[in-house]
Amino acid sequence: PTKSPIASLADKIQTILAKTSPLNAAKLSLVKSLAGDYDAAATRQKLDGLISENPVLMLSFTTCPFCIKAKSVLDAKGSKDSDSRYYKVVELDVEGDGKAI
Repeated sequence: PTKSPIASLADKIQTILAKTSPLNAAKLSLVKSLAGDYDAAATRQKLDGLISENPVLMLSFTTCPFCIKAKSVLDAKGSKDSDSRYYKVVELDVEGDGKAI
């Protein structure tokens, strides 16, 4: 698929704002405080392992309406059989280190 010039421009503007906006710095600070103390290397290793082991990986929250809809769409598209899903779901609000991920 090709990108339109408008989409490319919007991407460039978003990239610039993400790097320079004080709101972005505040958002990053909030996210880090919510994650708490964690082993960054171990978390990265776990995430890299999940990505390499699963052709389709979904990071989800059990109560997120968008996540629930995405899982139902994948299920409806035949992404699972009667025993298990062909895609891996990691429910970040259930996992002990979900906030760090």
